[in-house]
Amino acid sequence: MKKTLAILLTLVMIMALMPMAFAANEYTITYNAGTGGTGTVASTTKDAGTAVTLSTSTFTKDGYTQTGWAESDGGAQVYALGGSYTKDENATLYPSWTANTYTVTYNPGANGTGSVATDTKMGGTDLTLKGVLFTRTGYIQTGWATTDGGGQAYALNGNYTANASATLYPVWTVAYTVTYKPGATGTGTEQTATKAAGSSLTLKGETFTRTGYVQNGWTKTDGGSKDFELGGSYTVDANQDLYPTWAFGTYTVTYKPGANGTGSEKTATKTGGTALTLEGAIFTRTGYTETGWATTDGGAQAYALGGQYTTEAAATLYPVWTPDTYTVTYNPGTSGTGSSVTDTKTYGTNLTLKGAIFTRSGYTQTGWATTDGGSQVYALSGTYSNNEAVTLYPVWTTSYTVTYAPGANGTGSQTTATKVAGTALTLPGAIFTRTGYTQTGWATTDGGSQVYALNASYTTDAATTLYPVWTASNFTVTMGKYYGGTLGRAYYGYDGVNWTEVTSTTGTSISVGNNTTIYFKMDPYSGYYRHPYVVNANGSYYSPYVANGIFAVTVTENKTVKLNFSKSVPTGDTSMWQYVVAALASSGTATGVVAYAKSKTKKK
Repeated sequence: MKKTLAILLTLVMIMALMPMAFAANEYTITYNAGTGGTGTVASTTKDAGTAVTLSTSTFTKDGYTQTGWAESDGGAQVYALGGSYTKDENATLYPSWTANTYTVTYNPGANGTGSVATDTKMGGTDLTLKGVLFTRTGYIQTGWATTDGGGQAYALNGNYTANASATLYPVWTVAYTVTYKPGATGTGTEQTATKAAGSSLTLKGETFTRTGYVQNGWTKTDGGSKDFELGGSYTVDANQDLYPTWAFGTYTVTYKPGANGTGSEKTATKTGGTALTLEGAIFTRTGYTETGWATTDGGAQAYALGGQYTTEAAATLYPVWTPDTYTVTYNPGTSGTGSSVTDTKTYGTNLTLKGAIFTRSGYTQTGWATTDGGSQVYALSGTYSNNEAVTLYPVWTTSYTVTYAPGANGTGSQTTATKVAGTALTLPGAIFTRTGYTQTGWATTDGGSQVYALNASYTTDAATTLYPVWTASNFTVTMGKYYGGTLGRAYYGYDGVNWTEVTSTTGTSISVGNNTTIYFKMDPYSGYYRHPYVVNANGSYYSPYVANGIFAVTVTENKTVKLNFSKSVPTGDTSMWQYVVAALASSGTATGVVAYAKSKTKKK
């Protein structure tokens, strides 16, 4: 009995738990219409571990078509209609929408002229309709109707909100033309505007120009009184010609200090047909003076200060700046001699002062002072940088005269130089001449020894007279060839046994002192000698014969000595040797061989 009761109790418990087990393995997919959607779709039940086919039933929304299922309201599509859902969980799905497209067709209707046009409207989005698209003689299009000849349903450029295709036709209203003309005195191109019957036309603003005037309204007759304001309303259902009415123009002239000027901006008003007198100098700038008016900052002068401005236009004017100038006066003072002179210094620019322009006996001007007899403030030819006028006076320093005299033997004019006390004087170079001599220095007595070199410094604070120091000049004697034969080799440096040959085919030269006699010794040929041929500035000559083949030439200038070779020699090759020696003694004793030449000639 007890065993039977236990079995019955177990069965009861199992039967109680079975619905719970089955319920735990089943999921519900609920479909929600979301924002803007309408309709009802039955839910779907899904068993665990299985896939379920989602509903193909749909919701509706004006202007849209449902194309799938999203997991959030307004979200992107996750599942297709009738798609497979595999998740083991409950879910709420929302419709994913695609906007519908609608065509709006613009048709000119029976009376209009123009081509059919279309716009595409998307569901849920307003479409801005076209403006005037068609024409009709004597009419103006003023709106859109849904039937040809029907009343206005939409304004031009109005909003079309219906989620449906439509065909629209122009609404016609009788039109009137308003013509804008410049008249006899105006300038500009005639224009027109169209007014729809029963409507108000906003008139144009300033359209035409006239020198010295501004347009201030519209009149029905050329030259008449104002009938309409600029931008006013024209409401008459009639065609109308309109002309400008005029008033004297006013123009603002603005005065600005510019980047460098100081002062407040000002304005003036110019009336059309009347000249405006411009301001004078109203701005300031350190170191400059305003001298005119320019139309650009920093530009060139366009108008004078206080000048007349006649242009019928507004303008902005800027000051023209001229640098200030300052007078520098050079005064000789009480002790100096000479006339006062002046220089002009420009603001911001350095002035190079004058050098010594005044004189005083026994003194030399060595600088500039700002008071007569004062100490030096500026050097001669120094820089003056102050932006102010000044009077300068010479600074005096004791001076001494150095005289340069040619002496008894020199040629040239006596000159002088001034030495300033405490300052070295550079002596000149060779300024005098003497035949056969060169000036090589300065002596303090005529014919005396050298005390100062040429171009040396003289530092003694005392007057003096200096004379040239003379040194006998050296002259060049050049060896050459004359007549037949060829000058062969030239040699230098005879050591008693051998000659040292140098590369030369034109002879050689020697330097000798003034009035030096040099001697040429020639080997005889067949018992006679050939005289060397001498060329100098005064012509040519044969050198004098002394004795024993020695010929003498006294040098007082540059000379050329040409060795004289024989034109005719015996049959066969013959060599004739000639050499040159230099001697300072009149006896012709050689002190050393300075050049040697050998020539070979053939019988011709």
